[in-house]
Amino acid sequence: MEEDYVHYQEYALAELLVRPNADISLGKASRVGYYFAAITGVDRAFGHMLEALEELGLTENTLVIFSADHGETMCSQGMVEPSNSPYAESMNVPFLVRYPGKLTPRVAHTLLSSPDIMPTLLGLTGLGELIPPTVQGRDLSPFFFDENGETDSPSGVLYLQNIDGDKDAQGWVRDYIPLARGWKTHRYTLALRIDRRDCNLIKSLLFDDLQDPYQQINLPLSEHPEIVKELCRQMGQKLKEIEDPWYTEKVLSDLIVYEEE
Repeated sequence: MEEDYVHYQEYALAELLVRPNADISLGKASRVGYYFAAITGVDRAFGHMLEALEELGLTENTLVIFSADHGETMCSQGMVEPSNSPYAESMNVPFLVRYPGKLTPRVAHTLLSSPDIMPTLLGLTGLGELIPPTVQGRDLSPFFFDENGETDSPSGVLYLQNIDGDKDAQGWVRDYIPLARGWKTHRYTLALRIDRRDCNLIKSLLFDDLQDPYQQINLPLSEHPEIVKELCRQMGQKLKEIEDPWYTEKVLSDLIVYEEE
């Protein structure tokens, strides 16, 4: 990492953390140079992998994916925890696909989440018929082959936040508490957090990601009833589809539509 850190060590924090929602006063801000150095190292290693495929003559018949498990907020939104948040810096991750002769290079706006990855990869490799019916994710490969494919484009993706629940006599966690749920569309991000005891709503986030890409303006739910109603309807149907605890317990049923009329 040291060989890559030299590229960043002379820059001031404000020159590295350029997002307008980044708080450079956080303790972890001083480590941003090392974080960027780590990314540079990953980029170089990934380049070595592509070079190896080329040397072995495997480039033309190899499906290559570059992705990540979650984003790193790196002081954005004043957060110390890098993951498990509904903010764009955490939810938005790279998903780059190279498949010579099969896919045309382009930027796709299809919303894809973790459960969709496995069935989509099977679809891309022509094994879509082998996807188990119990898989919750969707095969979105038609949108990779053709953005006007027959599969309906997902209207949004779920955000889930769970925390540890009760522990047994040995100290092992035996259940979990579904603390927050949210729904991300092309334009909006909605997240709802409940009290762990009575399941009442204690915090909400609503962002217009088109007008406010750095999510600096939290819109009051009461001032945008039609937007909230539609987002909660979409989210409720997805929670029902996967039999999420919020659906089975009808959490915030005065706000979330679980059963269509």
